[in-house]
Amino acid sequence: MNELHKELIVIFVLSEVLSAIIFTVSLCSGRSAEGMIFLLFGINLAVIGLNNGITILLVRHHVRNYMDQMNKVRMEAEHDRLTGLYNRNGFERRAEEFLEKECPGGALLLLDLDNFKQINDREGHPEGDRVLQIFARCLTDSFRKEDLIGRLGGDEFAILLGNPVPERILAGKITGLRTEIRSRLSGRYGKYQLSASIGAVPVDGRIRDYRKLYRCADAALYISKYRGKDRFYINEKMIDCMRRECIGCRTECPRSGIIKARPGKDGEQ
Repeated sequence: MNELHKELIVIFVLSEVLSAIIFTVSLCSGRSAEGMIFLLFGINLAVIGLNNGITILLVRHHVRNYMDQMNKVRMEAEHDRLTGLYNRNGFERRAEEFLEKECPGGALLLLDLDNFKQINDREGHPEGDRVLQIFARCLTDSFRKEDLIGRLGGDEFAILLGNPVPERILAGKITGLRTEIRSRLSGRYGKYQLSASIGAVPVDGRIRDYRKLYRCADAALYISKYRGKDRFYINEKMIDCMRRECIGCRTECPRSGIIKARPGKDGEQ
């Protein structure tokens, strides 16, 4: 029995008791015809009041159900069913809200599973889904609840750190995450060379537009993959060029020197 049914039963019982009391009083008091008219009028008012109460309860019940359904729809619209993380829509909406703050500070990370397609092709999509779930748990276990974590699609994930973090601390955080990923996916790491490439860009007020910030993080992810995968790169210079090959479109381009150089250490600028 739900709450609405309980409330309706209470109102019904009260109405029956009230009617019985009024009827008994009228019999015992020997009221005149005029008194009985006023008594019946009072009974009618009481019944109208009870009906209004029932109507209010019904409306409140339907409104509550509607709000619950809307919240459920909103949750499903903004969350990834497989991992429980925010999906692209949910992540981007909250990231844009964060960047609208007066002094946003933190970092945006993009993560991509290297050689993930081999697992889907050789072991099937159910096994690929399990890998994605394990990877998602690595992220949620490695970062704070206040940090924004999402699956943008496929094997692409994103993290928005909500507090300013020095580059050295950020590099250590990413290194620890990669160690945890290798530990939890150790069997696939050896069999399929499954690893994670990570691109990061600081959120320090230089860029307040999410799309531009995303391009910088995506460029950093591309650089880490270009230099051998299973790496990370922190894009302090806010490089946002996504060309696969450098065409020398600028006289001084920080990205051209990076992708032409020999593979370096993680995070190397």
